[in-house]
Amino acid sequence: MLAGPVAQRARYVNFLKAQGLKPGVSDIVIALPRGSFHGAYMELKREAGSRTSDAQEDWVALMNAVGYHSAIVKGYEEARQFAQDYLKCA
Repeated sequence: MLAGPVAQRARYVNFLKAQGLKPGVSDIVIALPRGSFHGAYMELKREAGSRTSDAQEDWVALMNAVGYHSAIVKGYEEARQFAQDYLKCA
């Protein structure tokens, strides 16, 4: 969640929307084809106390359906492992 007063957060969200923000799109994209995948998408979450929105789950499912390697990962270690495993794909 964004910190600060409600009005400040609202201005920032409006700024992001004006820049083309699309709800649900993953945090990290690896734009490098590997194996049978076009690239990879990672949605990053904290190890504890994080929630995934329906839009995020839908995005991950869509990316997997169209040939990307996509996942919701929790914490640094899971994110690191996801990236390493993807980059090792031949």
